[in-house]
Amino acid sequence: LGSSVADFNISSIYVQGYVEMDKKKVIHHYQRAAMGGHERARHNLGCREVDDGNIHRALKHWMIAARSGHWGSMDNVRKGYDRGYIKKVKYENTLLAYQKYHDDIKSKERDIAVVTK
Repeated sequence: LGSSVADFNISSIYVQGYVEMDKKKVIHHYQRAAMGGHERARHNLGCREVDDGNIHRALKHWMIAARSGHWGSMDNVRKGYDRGYIKKVKYENTLLAYQKYHDDIKSKERDIAVVTK
């Protein structure tokens, strides 16, 4: 297995126009990065699905990324719920997992560091 960060960066090179756009390669590298746990890549896959008209597939990607703490994905899941694309129980489960993730990464040391900045 490779590096999820490297795969994400390769996709970014295509998306930002540093090399000629190749949508298949962008998707391929986002998928590899997402499978490696890169939540921003997972979020971007959701955005690509919306561009292709696949809102339900997009929401699946965003729910996975939101469970890993990605704020933008959680916001998109909320919007999907508000617009009736997902059921309340899926929204609530995703929100609880998002909150749990953030609770789990909290620490006294981190809170002190934020206050003293």
